[in-house]
Amino acid sequence: MLLRVSAQSIGEEVELTGVVEGAESVDERIPAGKELTAFADAVVEGDQATLDAARTDLLAAVSPEQFVDAAGVVGNFERMVRIADGIGISLDPNFTDVTADMREDLGLNEFASAVHTLGNQKVTTE
Repeated sequence: MLLRVSAQSIGEEVELTGVVEGAESVDERIPAGKELTAFADAVVEGDQATLDAARTDLLAAVSPEQFVDAAGVVGNFERMVRIADGIGISLDPNFTDVTADMREDLGLNEFASAVHTLGNQKVTTE
């Protein structure tokens, strides 16, 4: 959501499918997007060799300060998602409405955790 809004605020439109399709699908207009996505995926996957490679690639693409920020965001997001899924927190109704088109476009409603996100009612895109 924030990436989409950030791009729109500067008059850009970016393709967000890389968020679910992986680093190679990330829109070239997103600075260090491929490296950031590969890093986030590697953190979640937990394979040390993959994480080491992703860390090296990201550090080559951004400043050390930006790397620290990215690591903090990834870690915090992972923590928040696990807590929210674990206790079944749903999106606020306003946020559910605002993100409806993006969730459908990216197929996010098909993830198992969507049952929590969408108020315990999985939404289909059929």
